[in-house]
Order: sequence, then structure tokens, then C-alpha cells
Amino acid sequence: MAANGEAARPTLRDVGHLTGLSPYSVSRALSGKSGVSEETRARVRAAAREAGYVANQLARSLKGNSSRTIGILAGGTGNQYYAMLIGAFDQALRAANFQSILADTVADGSYGRERETRMVSALLEQRVAAIMVTYSLAPDNLKLITDWDIPLIFVDCVPPKRYARYPAVACDNEQASQLVGDHFASHGYRKWAFVGYPKRWGSRVPRERAFLGAARRHGATVDVIETGNDPVTSYEAMSRYLAGHPAGTVDAIYCANTPLLQGTLRAVSQDGRRAGIDFGVIACDEFEWSALLQPSVTVVDQHTQDIGRAAAAKLLDELAEGRPADGGRAASAQLISPTLIVRQSCGCDLTSADDSSGMSLAGT
Repeated sequence: MAANGEAARPTLRDVGHLTGLSPYSVSRALSGKSGVSEETRARVRAAAREAGYVANQLARSLKGNSSRTIGILAGGTGNQYYAMLIGAFDQALRAANFQSILADTVADGSYGRERETRMVSALLEQRVAAIMVTYSLAPDNLKLITDWDIPLIFVDCVPPKRYARYPAVACDNEQASQLVGDHFASHGYRKWAFVGYPKRWGSRVPRERAFLGAARRHGATVDVIETGNDPVTSYEAMSRYLAGHPAGTVDAIYCANTPLLQGTLRAVSQDGRRAGIDFGVIACDEFEWSALLQPSVTVVDQHTQDIGRAAAAKLLDELAEGRPADGGRAASAQLISPTLIVRQSCGCDLTSADDSSGMSLAGT
């Protein structure tokens, strides 16, 4: 699809040809107006997705103007990690006289495929200058964005192989899990559990892969506990796991992010066991009250704000130099090195030092 050829982009007439409907009927179906059955509306939306059609009224009104708005597609802003990441990203944009529009594709703790499609269409209608995405988009939505030549940056994840030319900024998730595994091994733990969110979030795979690799190096076993990406499902999954694993059958638990830690700690408490005593617990993501809990929580600090600022700088550089949507060259992921902040939940006794803030171990 031509980068500067409006005529090459699908129109209402193209969608009408696929459905056998008039452009007028197609327009009413896509805009949610009355007089169209739900069956017809669904058929028109499917045809629009197939054709790659996006309503473009606002784009026409802005023709010739340069947009200074960046779209953000996030997957779960209830997670403090995303709030910090997006806050740092947006602050850097505003300093460069850009603004952002946030679209969260998670509602009530669950990812919504149709919700994502509506939000992608809305961002394209706004003719945003670029899009930042923090998780693995549905393939057809990712293709739609790239077909419309919208500059794209992946943050907290790396792009699929087909789109590897696009820039990315993320924590070095393999290094993060290696730090966790090595620390568990230093305690003599050999029966580990990994609490993981769905693989739609791209950081899941490298975190799990490196943790399993660390277990093999240290002669440990790992139980993988599948949950949603929220405290409720992680609580339910961990409660079931603990019910089938009495004391002594697990001695270390690695929570892949803070929402999963929240659910895990709740389940552990209700089971009558104690983090840091009955087994070690480490979470990926630093959070504001981690040093205030009892026990204080050992975490992997991803340096979230650094990731947000680095992503904004990389994207602004792409826009300033006027490169094509794919970066104009072979792009590589910029990985930010994490730090392990050791406190008490892992089993370390820091009381003699009276240091609830913990000590830091950087990756190498």
C-alpha cells in the first residue's frame, strides 16, 4: 500500500463490493447507526478488516498537516509497571512537543481481541504520527498498522520475526531471570516454581526460558504455574498449586510480575505459610511499597522509567530523521540491564544491617 497514495487505500466502496452492500449501508454499519442488523454489522466489520479499511474523516480534515500525536497500545495499565513506563515515555514526548493517546486493550483483567481492533482503528482514524505497543498485537491488527505506514516501536517486548526491522526497547528479561535463578541457587533451593502470565505479553517467553535454563545449570526442577495477568487469577492458580504441594515440595517461587506477586502472597498467607521462611519468593518489577511489606520483597528492578525514556528517544529520533515506518534499516532491540534488589522474601536475613531497602546485585 503506497505511503503517500490516498487512492491506494481501501474505501467504503471496496467494502461494499465485498459485502454486496451500498457504501451508504456500509457506512451506517461501521459507525454503529440504527437500521442495520447485528448480523450485517458483523459481516461488514469482518469485510472491512479483510480489506484493511479504516474510516478516515479526521484524516481528510488534517490533510497536509503534520500530526504530533503518538498512540500507545498497552495491555493492562492497572499494573503499576505500565503506569511508570507510560509516564516516563509521555514525559519525554511532551518535552519534544508531542502528545500521546493511551489505548488499553485489557478490561476487567482480560485481553479483548475485538477491543484491540476497535482501538487500532481509532488510532488510525486519528492519523497518529506513530504507535508504541507494549505486547504482542493480533497479527491482522499489526499488519493493518504496517500497511498504513505508521511508524511503530515495540516496548517491553520484541517484534515478531516478520517485523524484526522495527525498533524495540525492553528489559533484558533473560538476564533478569538468570539473576533470580542464581540467587535461589545460592540459598540451596532446588525445587522452584515459576508463576507466569499469558504468552501474549512478549516478556513471558524469555523470562521463563532463562529461568528454566538457570534451573538446569543448578540442578533444580521447575513447576510452571499458568495464570492470567492479574492478582485474582494468580491467587486462584497459586491456591490450587499450594493445595497439592505440601511443605517441603517447593522451596522457591518466582513471580513474573507484580500483579502475580500480589495474588501469590495472598494465597501463601491463606495457606498458612510464610515467604522468606517456608520458601523464598522473588518478583520481577520493583514497586513503591516493596520495602514496606513484611517480609520486605526481593525484586528484579527493570529500571522501568529508563525503558520509557529510551523508547521515546528512539522513536523521536526515527520521526526527526523522517525514516520509513520500518526504521529504514535493520533495527535491533535495545535491552536495559536489570538489577536484583535483595530484601527478605527470598530468605535473606538483612535484620542485622537494619536495611529494609535491601542490597542491589546488578547483572553482568
